[in-house]
Amino acid sequence: MRKEGLSEKTFLMTPIQALFLFDLPPAIEQLEKVIQKYEVPPDQKLEELPPEIKRELDAVDRVPFWRGAYEWMLLKIKKEDTSQAEGPLFQRIREGEIWRLFSPCLLHQSFLHILFNMIWLWVLGRPIEQRVGSLRTLLVIVAAGVGSNTLQYLMTGPLFLGFSGVVMGLAGFIWMRERVAPWEGYPLNKTTVFFLLLFVGAIFVLQLVSFFVQMFSDYNFAPNIANTAHIGGALIGAWLGKFGYFAQKVKK
Repeated sequence: MRKEGLSEKTFLMTPIQALFLFDLPPAIEQLEKVIQKYEVPPDQKLEELPPEIKRELDAVDRVPFWRGAYEWMLLKIKKEDTSQAEGPLFQRIREGEIWRLFSPCLLHQSFLHILFNMIWLWVLGRPIEQRVGSLRTLLVIVAAGVGSNTLQYLMTGPLFLGFSGVVMGLAGFIWMRERVAPWEGYPLNKTTVFFLLLFVGAIFVLQLVSFFVQMFSDYNFAPNIANTAHIGGALIGAWLGKFGYFAQKVKK
């Protein structure tokens, strides 16, 4: 992209992000082209742009795509036009790009983001793999990833990323196995459970505050955290943990 004369401040996403996001609606592709055409930095204030650029950006903003139930509810409550948030769902996936169901889990915002998630993958995934084997652990990871991604997409649209939904799925799985088969001896202590619940709960409260701020004002206060994926992943992992298929393998 640098060879094409683009600086880091004049594109929304890298080609890998465009390929791995849950969906890539035409409106986002059009927005990318406008930003590259005029070299508009992402932090540029809209009111300070020249009129011709504002017209193009406004035209792109009016193109409907699925922006999630969260934004749709806000528009509905504020009695604004909801059609912009009601575009077709799963566009790229319906075209055959089924890897997008899981691939947002592979994208991360920063080195610390991926480091944090991979530490949790080691802490939670290794005990599961030791008890049920690599194949069934992979099945839990894929199921939690696909399920949490889909729920997050339905709630907030396609612009999310991270492995946290899978991490919560692994935690939910271990929590359930401790209850249905405590003799399997999973090392998930109360402190870990409390930390994860506190983390998800704090984000939920923050998002609730954000919802009311946006509902009663024009201030766009929206924490960029995919908490629906956290909650959905935990529930999916706990549901999988109920099945005897994931019982500890008996070594002969």
